[in-house]
Amino acid sequence: MATREGVEEVFRQVVNENAPVCLNAIALHDYVRDQVKFGFNKYFDAPSPDYTLTCDYGHCNPKSHLMTVLFKMLGLEAYQHFIAIPEDIIKRCHSSPSIAKSIEIWCLA
Repeated sequence: MATREGVEEVFRQVVNENAPVCLNAIALHDYVRDQVKFGFNKYFDAPSPDYTLTCDYGHCNPKSHLMTVLFKMLGLEAYQHFIAIPEDIIKRCHSSPSIAKSIEIWCLA
């Protein structure tokens, strides 16, 4: 397992205090997308954002939780939302209905 920075350290490294909020939000999104690989860890849906960074990977739920925490640190309203994907849409991936997660961001700056 790789040793990674914690959430606060990643925030300090990625955010540019002189940049607009929306550009910092994009930078945080890109960091999570590009630096945290897709995969499952031993806590499945329940790892802390720090653990997701320490593991260096997470699937949709842990990565979106990490992004939500980073966006909140930036001062944005950010929430995770579960959405149901009907079985007929994902029948080739799995035989039962699935839940996907999206992030709602309110960029009022």
